[in-house]
Amino acid sequence: CPVDRILLETDAPYLTPQVKRGQDNEPANIGLIYEYVATILHKDVSLLSDTIRKNFIDVFSVPL
Repeated sequence: CPVDRILLETDAPYLTPQVKRGQDNEPANIGLIYEYVATILHKDVSLLSDTIRKNFIDVFSVPL
């Protein structure tokens, strides 16, 4: 999937990230999701975050 088509979410409260398995999942774990995906894609987390923010704005027509 091209990076300009990705949106990320935590899947809270059901599927906790591996490093937090056994604990309750919560939206605050989104940073772990970003770090994991950035590692897989060999991207800098801040650049990935900027791209996903733009994707969100595009998909949901959020005014700037």
